[in-house]
Amino acid sequence: MPKTVDELTFTDDGMFQAVMHDPTICAELVERLLHIHVKQINYPKLEKQIAPFYTELKDSYILFICKEDPFHDENNISYGLPCYTFQNSCIEDGKVKLHDNSFKVIYNASAYVKKNSGGITPL
Repeated sequence: MPKTVDELTFTDDGMFQAVMHDPTICAELVERLLHIHVKQINYPKLEKQIAPFYTELKDSYILFICKEDPFHDENNISYGLPCYTFQNSCIEDGKVKLHDNSFKVIYNASAYVKKNSGGITPL
């Protein structure tokens, strides 16, 4: 049975698409998640290479928002973290860092619940 508008959550396809495809709402969401100011939202075209432009940026972020937790242990049990942040490090020796100021931030939308104030909070 289809959900009513009031029953929709961020993890529902329609709501997710509506939020992510509205540049104003998308920018506000990214600002809240990453605690940074967003000047502009650009949408890459499908199958277009996204070339890094490290020389122009102090820090660069790649943000992923997943409807379900993408990380599981060897028993296929979800880690359940609301946010996973990664930086580049050497596979052979994890103490060796790339120091390119890039971050990959993955938000697990299924680990958040609504707050009365209209914001979100980790479970």
